[in-house]
Amino acid sequence: MSERASAAILAAGSSQRLGEDKTVADLGGRPVILWSVAAAEAAGVFDEIVVVAAPQSVAAVEDVVRRHLGRIRVVPGGATRTASSWTALAATNGDVLAIHDAARPFVTPSLFARSVEVARRDGAAVAGSPLADTVRRADEVGASLEELEREGLWQVQTPQAFRREVLERARAAAAERTFTDDGAAVVASGARIRMIAGERRNLKITTSEDLAYARELVAKGIVAMSAPARGPTALAAPHRSAPSAGRDTRTPFRTGLGYDIHRLAPDRRLVLGGVAIEHPTGLLGHSDGDVLCHAVMDALLGAAGLGDLGTHFPSDDPGFAGASSLGLLRRVAALLRDAGFVVASVDATVIAQAPRLAPHVAAMRGAIAEAMGVDPARVSVKATTNDGLGDVGAGQAIAAMATALVER
Repeated sequence: MSERASAAILAAGSSQRLGEDKTVADLGGRPVILWSVAAAEAAGVFDEIVVVAAPQSVAAVEDVVRRHLGRIRVVPGGATRTASSWTALAATNGDVLAIHDAARPFVTPSLFARSVEVARRDGAAVAGSPLADTVRRADEVGASLEELEREGLWQVQTPQAFRREVLERARAAAAERTFTDDGAAVVASGARIRMIAGERRNLKITTSEDLAYARELVAKGIVAMSAPARGPTALAAPHRSAPSAGRDTRTPFRTGLGYDIHRLAPDRRLVLGGVAIEHPTGLLGHSDGDVLCHAVMDALLGAAGLGDLGTHFPSDDPGFAGASSLGLLRRVAALLRDAGFVVASVDATVIAQAPRLAPHVAAMRGAIAEAMGVDPARVSVKATTNDGLGDVGAGQAIAAMATALVER
């Protein structure tokens, strides 16, 4: 039998530096806590998801989470982060437990999935990124004392995933000690952890400035909430009885078709599927001219009955001049979620005589999937030529078509 995996979202902090409860603070019209829970659910790898909330906030968090995502358990946390992690360990029964801070709302489903995969194999996986900035030690008044060697230093993020027996040994060895993160507790017990590549977007909301920046990213369409997936946790959703009079009995699946074509021109950057590609010419357009993203957006909007691309992003609106089509795709994905739809799959074809696109297909799939908040397995991107026919065949234009399947 396959091993079970659990996710624990820690939201029991005091939020003293923020000045308000960041767990239920508004972020893009939804509470912060909901973003991390939605990403964990969308990962499709968890058999259960538990939220560890501050004792005084359990009822409020439980109401928010269950109202949006169904039967997710909420349990009271401890006085410290370490105590809350041990609470999560006791409250779950997965063979692997991924622990994530609710204060990192922009975590992606794929990062959850990767952490679980590596933990299953190596025992412990901690997300992070190699330190890129110069680091200096300073005294109490801020005077610089020394520069530290940054080679081998990582900025640690969450999720952090562990096999159950690894965390059990760490809890026993820790006794009453507290740690800044779970990886530190595991290392203190004598075990090794595997660092995995985190994500720049996986920022932590600690201060009011952090929250304002996060809200700005959402408002600009740079990040969007992950859509729930049909994974193990979907089985834990509340039972829904058969449709009856007065209820929505429309088909749960809808399809859409999208198409776009743009001329190539010098002094333009070629961007396809959100990926910049080296080429002498780029696509003309009011935005960045990304025909692949445009075709995908039209397909999604058509499937959901939400009009077309020009309706939402008019070419005569100066606000969209030079806009990232990948950012616009995030906004379209948010529109679909607000309308009650989940992206089930997207299949797209780019038609171009040049350049050769095969080396870039994987990156395109990943970028499009991330923008829509789905797993890359739900996105297909293919490339073909036009056999020398028409403007596309003459290398004067690039076209793209896409089909989308969405689920209500």
